[in-house]
Amino acid sequence: MSKNNYFYLSLGHRCYTAVYLIERGLRTVAYPFDHIMSQFDGIIDCFENDFANFFPKEIKVTEYPTPGGVARFYASKNFNIGHFDLSDPAVINKFKERIERLDNKLKECENNNVKTVFMRTVLCHTDYLKADRFINAIKNKYPRLEFKIIFINDIKRQERKIFRVNDQVMFAHSSSNPNQGPRNKNVIDFTESNDIFDPEVWNSLPQLPKNVDTGNDEFKAKLSFSRLDRKS
Repeated sequence: MSKNNYFYLSLGHRCYTAVYLIERGLRTVAYPFDHIMSQFDGIIDCFENDFANFFPKEIKVTEYPTPGGVARFYASKNFNIGHFDLSDPAVINKFKERIERLDNKLKECENNNVKTVFMRTVLCHTDYLKADRFINAIKNKYPRLEFKIIFINDIKRQERKIFRVNDQVMFAHSSSNPNQGPRNKNVIDFTESNDIFDPEVWNSLPQLPKNVDTGNDEFKAKLSFSRLDRKS
């Protein structure tokens, strides 16, 4: 349970964001973005268009070799779904249940004044620059929801720091560090020990510098996606 009674939601871009929320007891049921790879444009589109483009238009497996064997994904323009067999209608229905569960949960948070924390491990250094579009999508769909979004850069080993970008967006460096614990620990510790919806707490964070390293360049970020069939 969240000490501050927040609802935490993983926005990807891969499994680890949800895994760490599970380890901290902050995620107890499954939601659609938990264990898939995603581009942030796809996440935003889901809220803008009611998940109309979440599933591939053609359900087929795409394979490519990796050092550990053959990777198998169901690939669409913005998502790689690799842990689930989408050829099984029961699995498709499970994802539909997760999508409905998320919509119901956000409406519940909206109606009961439960503050929501969206968390995304960045795929690309430009992810956080798309925050305004995400914020607008959430406000249009859940106009009374009080929320923050946290972007986490755990790709490159840097000093762990947390910054504010604006009134709703936080950016954090949180790479794996043997001396400081697992990825995301500093972020969760901060949000659980402080009320980040208190303006005084939020404004105590340093402003994100313009020259800070915020993740992989777009070429590297899209490499894993460009290997796959992106017709849908």
